[in-house]
Amino acid sequence: MRGIGPVAVPARRHRTPSRRVLVRFLVTAWFGGAAMLPIPWHRAAKRAWWYVVYNIGYRLLSVQLSCASLAVSGVPFVIKHA
Repeated sequence: MRGIGPVAVPARRHRTPSRRVLVRFLVTAWFGGAAMLPIPWHRAAKRAWWYVVYNIGYRLLSVQLSCASLAVSGVPFVIKHA
């Protein structure tokens, strides 16, 4: 709430977070779709897609292993490096 004196005016809510989510979804869908198409830049799109997937998975796993309260399982990490 913001305002001057005793009258409080509700703050304007920006739609930026929902736009960010939409843009992330569209970019992810584009790279994921391009990685499956048999076109000349298929290899680069596939490499970029797996790079993103690996980094997101690695960061989530790091949080799971370092924060005991959030830890779900270290099994995927053990299986990957076994």
